[in-house]
Amino acid sequence: IPKNVEKIIARGYPSALSNRSVLYYEIDEENPFVFKDDDCIYQVLDDGTCKLVVCNYYGKGAPTILDGTSVIGENAFYGCTGLEYVKTGNGVRKIGNSTFCGCIGLKNIDFGNSITVIDESAFYSCESLEEIILPYSLTEIRYGAFSMCTSIKSVHLPSGVAVIEPGAFDSCFDLENFTVDEMNQCFSTDEYGVLYNKDKSLLIQYPIGAVRNSFSIPDTVEVIGEYAFNGYSGIDSITIPASVVEIKSYAFYTQSWDAMIKDVYYSGSQQQWNEIIIMYPNNSLEKATIHTAAE
Repeated sequence: IPKNVEKIIARGYPSALSNRSVLYYEIDEENPFVFKDDDCIYQVLDDGTCKLVVCNYYGKGAPTILDGTSVIGENAFYGCTGLEYVKTGNGVRKIGNSTFCGCIGLKNIDFGNSITVIDESAFYSCESLEEIILPYSLTEIRYGAFSMCTSIKSVHLPSGVAVIEPGAFDSCFDLENFTVDEMNQCFSTDEYGVLYNKDKSLLIQYPIGAVRNSFSIPDTVEVIGEYAFNGYSGIDSITIPASVVEIKSYAFYTQSWDAMIKDVYYSGSQQQWNEIIIMYPNNSLEKATIHTAAE
């Protein structure tokens, strides 16, 4: 990397720099913007902090992230299958898009106390990750951040979280419940560990690892969110209240015939059911028998 390179932008899945076939990087010693430390390349940001751009970590255990790092960049650890533990350190404010995507050996994360944003697909398919302790500094969990983390058992949302984008915990097949700090102003749960917005007008995510054959959506719910019941294989019947006016895309979607919901019990009339906005695709609803209040 020559001395006049000021910025490195990682794009793609994975980016060129995070290609695991690349074993060694050399950076011009006169470059004031980009430098290398052990397995990682860093970029100096305008505020004097650093962005970890890429880390070709081939060992097991945990890499060292330098003090003064404020951003762990997109795709930085993409596909580091031997990575088992990460300590971000205090000072890291953001974990980028797909940063740890495909780190199938990752078991534990120490988030420190300064992270505010976990970006899209940041931990996608980290299938060995069983527990996440989210920091109180966290404010945003973006689209698909922990999607396909198939071993996570529970998620506790701290008081500062204000944004959870669709599919943040999609296809977490062992996830049994959500809990929310009582001081959180944006989200809530119920006795079944289901995640809602604060007034429970939006059902955000059903914990699809919970073992039950049926579930009744509370009559406060007006919208069933994207990916809310996506891929769930245990519910045979669901009760939907007449208060629901919209069912978002992939709310009831599955690729398995055995995972289809068999019966939907709707508390309104057939005409009311027909008026619900049901976005595409929701194939599990299409195959189910709909029982309305008049039946």
